Amino acid sequence: MGHEASGTDAGSGRHQGGRTVWYAWMRTARDARLALARGRPMSAKNARRVLQRRLGAALGRPVPEREIGHSVPISCIFETGKERLTIPTPAKCGRRNTNMSTPNAKPLDFKSLHEAVAGHAVAIRCRTKLQPAAGEGTKVFPPTHSGGVYATEKRRLPVEGEPGATREADCVLLDSVQSQANRIEDALQAAIDNGELTMPLIVVEFGDTVADVQRVTSLQAPHRAADAILRDSLTDQKDEKGKPLPFRKSDVGEAITNSSLANATGLFRYCPHALFLGVWDSTGPKGGLGAKFARALVSEIVGIDAIIGKKTSSRIDPLQIRKQAAVLKGNDGKWKMAADAKAKGAVSPSEINHGNIPPDVADGSATIAYAEHTAVLSLPQLRRLRFPIGGKLDANIDNAARTVLASLALVGLTLSLERGCDLRSRCLLFPEGPLSFELLATPGKPDPVSLSTTQAIAIYNQAVETAKKLGLPWETSPITLKPSPDLIELVKKSQDLAATGADGEKDGD
Repeated sequence: MGHEASGTDAGSGRHQGGRTVWYAWMRTARDARLALARGRPMSAKNARRVLQRRLGAALGRPVPEREIGHSVPISCIFETGKERLTIPTPAKCGRRNTNMSTPNAKPLDFKSLHEAVAGHAVAIRCRTKLQPAAGEGTKVFPPTHSGGVYATEKRRLPVEGEPGATREADCVLLDSVQSQANRIEDALQAAIDNGELTMPLIVVEFGDTVADVQRVTSLQAPHRAADAILRDSLTDQKDEKGKPLPFRKSDVGEAITNSSLANATGLFRYCPHALFLGVWDSTGPKGGLGAKFARALVSEIVGIDAIIGKKTSSRIDPLQIRKQAAVLKGNDGKWKMAADAKAKGAVSPSEINHGNIPPDVADGSATIAYAEHTAVLSLPQLRRLRFPIGGKLDANIDNAARTVLASLALVGLTLSLERGCDLRSRCLLFPEGPLSFELLATPGKPDPVSLSTTQAIAIYNQAVETAKKLGLPWETSPITLKPSPDLIELVKKSQDLAATGADGEKDGD
């Protein structure tokens, strides 16, 4: 199958749009197979109509039925139950579109984003279908939750080719809202480290005080600016006795403590991503009365039509150590041979990671029809935030700050998508087609927009400059903290316990 770009040629069956056309054809073939498997086969007419609509979306123009299927050397039979419908595939596939958006969509720029934020637009969303990188129908491994179970549920989905019809589908969570938020933060942190991006950041520098921990930033701390790691660290600011002030008693900490929906200027200045990824300042000076900021950006990946499968485990020990060769474990991680298997405190060598693990089968893994990634940036949530300067409110300043937050959210989202969907071991997903962004401004008429990482960063930089000109504070130099002696001692003690196994916890507990 070639990869050169191709134009439109009804006589030869060639279409522009490259792989987007190919994916339209492949998705229709897959849907026909799934419908047949569920006992609700598509009619030949419906299958052709679905393909016609998808080709039209791929090409950005209506596609007459006569254009589908002329003298093309490759064809496929859609099993539709009573009928067998032959629809030719596109003879040529164009170059892959590396821009992460729908072809023929209007590029998103600073002006259109600012107008959407300041106006009445509801959201910017991204929906993408993905398949396992190993191929359609291969296994994926969802995340396990308390008790080693997967998060499964039934969802109601639209039926392809049947407007208004819905069906129940067994679904499994592949990446949660919380996990996606962490991936967005990781992508932002990587962009900062690579010099691609500047933004406000709070950094706790551990240096060489503890092993394996050099620093923790507000993009890495679980609760962002409200995290206990920051709370239990010290600033360069001194109290009346010349001692370093704890973070939450410093000027920066108090600005974060005093942030609210009515005055989010402090968080905007020092930890802006908390305003669109969400934060609850429940461990700060105000306790449970601390400010809550709901998520404006919500993203997740779900497996559709999931069937839970089996997984196997085993280990062959080259030393062939037997379980009857009992040992005694010490508290320091050392061990010695037991007199016999019945001696007091004797345990199997498997307790010290020696010996065979017999082959075992257990519930685990899933096969899915496809995975769907959805991300929604709520503009009404951003509009709840106010940004007074000097005690005075200004609508222009509010909208400038909100546009900065919206653009930074889109930077994080596009950066994380650009890095790929390698969710965990044996759960690597690949998009079926280009990513699709839409601006929800007019009810019933989503506007397709194109957006790449380069575009998103350019919009963000322009938004920041506009906000700074209006007087909004924006710290580009990192706020550096040092861990308190008590925090260092706590980390060291925990590391010692983990090394000896004396904490009674397993990895991931």
